[in-house]
Amino acid sequence: MVHPALLATLFAAAPFGPAAWADDLDPDLLTCMGHFEYLASVWEEDLEQQTQNAPETVQLVHQLSANWEAFGHLLGTQDNCETPYAEVRDRATQATVDIFEEEQRRLTAGESYETVYADIWDRAVACSAAIGNDRLAEASRAVAADGPPCGWGQ
Repeated sequence: MVHPALLATLFAAAPFGPAAWADDLDPDLLTCMGHFEYLASVWEEDLEQQTQNAPETVQLVHQLSANWEAFGHLLGTQDNCETPYAEVRDRATQATVDIFEEEQRRLTAGESYETVYADIWDRAVACSAAIGNDRLAEASRAVAADGPPCGWGQ
């Protein structure tokens, strides 16, 4: 994963990004997607450092990534594939950057990593439940069967 500070710098300098985006994508889906990408990144980093290389950790990363893909499927299909993939990806990346920036602010303010991580985890679980775990499971099945929505990734 690209370092969040670098992504934030790129977004600030680019002629695209938040100021240019239409308000056609569900911000709750984007935020939830950001939470799941953050969590997957944290656990992937642990795997790379081989601090948590247990099969359960590998399975957790796989499930977090599958949920992230399901959010992408929901985002792509909610506006009938009118939003280009690059914009959806940029917006999802910005949502993830926001979570990493929140983490850094809270750690700098003196909160423990465990507290910050647990809060982000709880919010990911809550937003996933609010969106509907059945909806996410259906979207995951659609991605597995048909590939990414809207012809993305082809």
